[in-house]
Amino acid sequence: RLEYIRMSDVDIDIDLSDNARLDQLILFEGSGSIDVTGNARANRLTLEEGAYEVASGDRFFRELTMWEASSTITIGTGGAGLIKADSDLSNVQSHDITANGFVEVIDIRDEQDVDLTLNGGARLVRLTDLKDDVFVNNDYVEFMRLDAGRDYVEVDNGGEIEMLRAGDDGDLVKVVSGRINHLDFGGGNDRLNARNDSSFDIIEAGAGSDRLGLRN
Repeated sequence: RLEYIRMSDVDIDIDLSDNARLDQLILFEGSGSIDVTGNARANRLTLEEGAYEVASGDRFFRELTMWEASSTITIGTGGAGLIKADSDLSNVQSHDITANGFVEVIDIRDEQDVDLTLNGGARLVRLTDLKDDVFVNNDYVEFMRLDAGRDYVEVDNGGEIEMLRAGDDGDLVKVVSGRINHLDFGGGNDRLNARNDSSFDIIEAGAGSDRLGLRN
């Protein structure tokens, strides 16, 4: 068991396996990978000013916070509590996030673009003003908010979103096989592409010219 690690200006390669446990890791101005497999566990990671790869396994991953960092993140079946990223408004970072377990909160702010795949559901997803691509498969998302940016959301394989609130630019929402209970398009020229195996309770069209299409 490692309780606390703090490093700066380093390239790292950390592998945790079997029953290993890391309570807290803080990295500044670095790069590299953190791989947590099997029954190993990591509680809190803080990553700043760098490019990082993070993967978790079968155990619950409590918290990952990032500042001025780009990332590739794979959350295993154990799920996660919080994934949060923030940055200065003048800098742009990218995040590629795949979650195979349930995630409580994904909170990405300011000038960051996100490619997000949810295979295990989530409670709250908030994304940024840039272009985001989101794929919801198999499971349930309680609330998703997209700020400005020309975003793409796809629901398939029986996925479900309780509330989807789009941003002010032109967004595309595609439901192949699944359900959105409440879709609020907000402003912008938005498009909805719904297949036969899709359903909705409420669709709100905001300012702008919106297009709704149904296909077999």
